[in-house]
Amino acid sequence: TGGLTAPSGEKLRSTFGNQAMVVPNDADRIAAAAGVTYYDGMRDHCIARVRDGELLGGTIFQGYTGVSCEMHVASFAPRWICPDLLWATFAYPFIQLDCKQVVGRVAETNTRALEFDKKLGFNEVCRIPDYYPDGDLILLTLRRDECRWLKIAPRSRFWEHPNGEK
Repeated sequence: TGGLTAPSGEKLRSTFGNQAMVVPNDADRIAAAAGVTYYDGMRDHCIARVRDGELLGGTIFQGYTGVSCEMHVASFAPRWICPDLLWATFAYPFIQLDCKQVVGRVAETNTRALEFDKKLGFNEVCRIPDYYPDGDLILLTLRRDECRWLKIAPRSRFWEHPNGEK
């Protein structure tokens, strides 16, 4: 845990002013809020935004298969997401892991999450009827070649070497 790898192969950690972006210590809280039934800190990855010690929101990545992984998102504050975080969130699966797609699972009754995922570019690919007591499970995917968030570059210098070098 703890950062992306640069194209050179060097491990990087992320900070954005006083806002940390890779925060494994908050992963359990994000996982619980996102409905993740099991979080394994040794295999799963967390990218989050924290400002002045307050967890604003984040993403849990699980189930890496070599070509895809699942994303689970939770927010704890309004306007928690920013362009730098969007880039980091999608750079991890698509650049670091070289995934072809990311997968999201959403209950059909969770209309806010469905709207959020579709605004990010996810597309519904499958429904499993009666998965939940109150409705269907919707599977959504975002393919790397359709991810517009990789086209934005971080607006600030927030990727630093772990030893503090620039």
